[in-house]
Amino acid sequence: MPSPSTITARAEKIRGARGKGPRLLELWTNTHKPPLHEEVYKAITPIYEKLTSDDLLTHCIGGFTQNSTYNDGLISAMRVMQNIGIKIGPNCYNYCQETDQNRIKLSDRSLSDAARRSRIEQKASRKEEDEFYVSMEGEMYGAGIAD
Repeated sequence: MPSPSTITARAEKIRGARGKGPRLLELWTNTHKPPLHEEVYKAITPIYEKLTSDDLLTHCIGGFTQNSTYNDGLISAMRVMQNIGIKIGPNCYNYCQETDQNRIKLSDRSLSDAARRSRIEQKASRKEEDEFYVSMEGEMYGAGIAD
């Protein structure tokens, strides 16, 4: 970075050339206010510390942090439409209800034991196929292969 005297000289040269050019010197030497107001900082610091505590984060190690509950479905979209002044007719209401029911049926079907067994079998067959190809052709890619 140039020395302060060089910066000052450049800033003065630009100001002189343009008359009312940008105040470069003030931009380079400006001190900024804190990004958060002190009261906001005090309010969110305990929450941040709780959320980043080792005790809480150890529960996230397994990766099972998603909650599979479903919100109100398309009914919430219908409420938004009402709030912005769109009149909701019976076709819209029936579509929302039907779509939500179909989604729930599909979700229940995917959670069944048969679907679970099918996914496990598919994964096993893919693994066998991959192992077969590796045994026939050798490893095609991976860490350290190009070394």
